[in-house]
Parts: sequence; structure tokens; C-alpha cells
Amino acid sequence: MAVGEDNNSVAQVQEPLFQHNPFATRYTRPSVMPFLSPEDSETDLVKVALENFRKFKMVGQVVGPHGCGKTTLCRALAKRLGNEFGFTQFLAMRSPSDIQSEVQIVGGPHTPVTPRPRLRLPHSLSRRSSVGSGNSGLLVIDGLERVSFVQQQLLIHNVCRSEKYGGLLVTSHVPIKFLITICEIKPSLDTLQNVVAHLAPELFVPSSEMEKAFAASNHNIRESLMLLFDWFQTRS
Repeated sequence: MAVGEDNNSVAQVQEPLFQHNPFATRYTRPSVMPFLSPEDSETDLVKVALENFRKFKMVGQVVGPHGCGKTTLCRALAKRLGNEFGFTQFLAMRSPSDIQSEVQIVGGPHTPVTPRPRLRLPHSLSRRSSVGSGNSGLLVIDGLERVSFVQQQLLIHNVCRSEKYGGLLVTSHVPIKFLITICEIKPSLDTLQNVVAHLAPELFVPSSEMEKAFAASNHNIRESLMLLFDWFQTRS
């Protein structure tokens, strides 16, 4: 090995452990993070939600406040259910002020869909007719409380009688009428500590900083991580 190559190898080993902020959104977004239950919890919420979803014929909702992990849990469920559906379609309900909305179809043959903000369900989902035909898929809607009660009920009715979709999984801040709640998430400081340990296992984050972030964010896990991002940037 050349001397220059050996020097480079040594330099790489001696680089700081954290070159990037472990609380950046690239590491914390739902498509990247696994769903983590509280460290001291004896209940596997993913397993419980999965059992309830199957029990109630693949239709249900995940309920909880802002930033508690509802979307992350739904993605974990969709991954576990991948072999039971021909495809999985994600539809995120966002406000027009958001930069992006998300419409993704993953797994199996599909046509790409261009993301665009929406506060109304697609016509094919809200009309009073069968949603369509094709391989039975799982429809996951994030933030169904953002659309009207009428649209919510039309969606539930149409998906349940559809040939295209064999399952409906939604997230909501409040329970949607006529949908079974398969899991209710309650954020806790223990959950935040577990998430921090997952994101930065070698980094010492004082308990006082996590408690401060959790309180300042009004018990919002996502916003707590944003505050810890700022803490990491300014720490000495």
C-alpha cells in the first residue's frame, strides 16, 4: 500500500464521529425512521396495530396528536402487509401552503404520479361508484381529518366496495366516525428518549435537553427532534 493511501486511511478513522446533525430531517422523516415504542413499554404497538387491522378486515385508523409517529407506524404496517396486497398507495393530505404533497405508489406495476397539494380527495375516491378494478391494493391516507365529513364517509364506503383496494388504513388527529381505531398513539418522554438513542447511539444528549425540548414542543416528538437539531448545532 502506498504511503499516501495509508495516510488517507488514518485520516478517515480520525474524522469526527458526527459530521452531520443526527436530528436532521433526512434521518427523521417517516420513510426513513422505524416506528419505536417507548423504551420501557411491554407493548409492541406495530404488532398490536397489525393484529387489529387484520381482525377488522383490513380497514382501520391510527389516531394521535401532531408529531407522535402515526405516519411512521402506518409505513411500518404497510411494509409488514406488503405480501398481502398487490400494491400499496400512499396519499398525504396537506394544506396548500405546504411545499409538497405526497402521492406514491410502491410495489408492483404502476404509473408514476406527480405530487401536488390537495385538500380534496381525488374524484375517483370520493365519487359514488366503485373505485375501480385491478390487483387488490392497500390505500393509506395520511391526515384524513383534513377533508370534509361527507368525503370521509364516501371514501370509506367506496373503498370497502371497491375491487381495486382490499384495505384502507388512515391516520387522523381525531377518530373518524365509522372507522375502527386499531391503534391510538400517546407521545411520551420515554418514546423521545428511545428515538434519540436510535438516531445517535454514541452521542450524549443530556436528559434535561430532551425534557426541555419535549415540554417546549407541547409533547410533539417531531418538533422535539427539531429543537434537538438546534441544540446539536449550537452545543459547545
